[in-house]
Amino acid sequence: MENIFKLLSQWNDEIILTTHANPDWDAIASLKCMSSILKRYDASHQIFWDGKIPAKATEILPEAQLARQVEDGANMLLLILDTDDIKRIPKVLINIQFSKTIFIDHHNPVQQNTNGAIRYINSQASSTSEILTEYLFNHPEYYEPANAIWLYLGMYSDTGGFRFSKTRAKTLEMASWLMHSISDISLVDTCLYQDKEPADILFLKGFYGNVHFFFDNRLASTVISLAEIQELADSLNSPSDNLDSLLQVREVKIAMMIRELSENSCKVYLRSKPGFEIIPLLHALGGGGHPHAGGATLQMSLHEAEEFMKEKIRSTLLQ
Repeated sequence: MENIFKLLSQWNDEIILTTHANPDWDAIASLKCMSSILKRYDASHQIFWDGKIPAKATEILPEAQLARQVEDGANMLLLILDTDDIKRIPKVLINIQFSKTIFIDHHNPVQQNTNGAIRYINSQASSTSEILTEYLFNHPEYYEPANAIWLYLGMYSDTGGFRFSKTRAKTLEMASWLMHSISDISLVDTCLYQDKEPADILFLKGFYGNVHFFFDNRLASTVISLAEIQELADSLNSPSDNLDSLLQVREVKIAMMIRELSENSCKVYLRSKPGFEIIPLLHALGGGGHPHAGGATLQMSLHEAEEFMKEKIRSTLLQ
């Protein structure tokens, strides 16, 4: 990390700061924190994001822009946070030849050829917010107390409220340090639990109505057809978060939602309990995520995708 921040502090040209499409709160907090550090360096930079953005995020990062084409990246540095999968960043940036590309992430590494990119991957960390908080803890001259609530939110959300298996002593130590600068912890509740649209509630009818249990109730699965959510799709906020409720069933080890995108394309979302790491399966399918939460896109019909995934889960995870 020290070499990365030294490079950033000495970079004289434009920096493009971005993250994965449909950024979650860890990604948003990381962008906010890194932008503050770059401002301390007096480094010229732009923030690009893409996909579904939480409503509150636009207030936190008003300078962030919907990703657009970069004409010439020859002298630019591309700084990617909260993913090391180049395929997950805004599509308009993927094929641009940047002078340097840097990844800072906490997910299990994705093996891709990205032309000598610099990577800092700490897969022991709970979140990218934790990685950046630890850096600030050791370099307080770059710490802005106003960012503490967002870094805390990034850690909190990526650990399910400090419940998931990646929560470690260091996570709680860094969260405790941030708490000294937080005056209103209720912002966590506002951002995470008071941000739903009416569409999110209407979606639950199909979500729960289509749930079935397989393999001695160890797999809970629901499928959502395009027809069921066509009028709701544009307003939905992270519908896969509802999978956590299926994991509350005692016997369930893995929860799955398959959402139809088109006649021959589906998005698979998985969540799992400790001891059932889903990320190797998702990587094999060209997807990604966390050890216990992630997704992948399949080029097959809704029925084919469900049967395919049931067999994959049975043979690889529930033997």
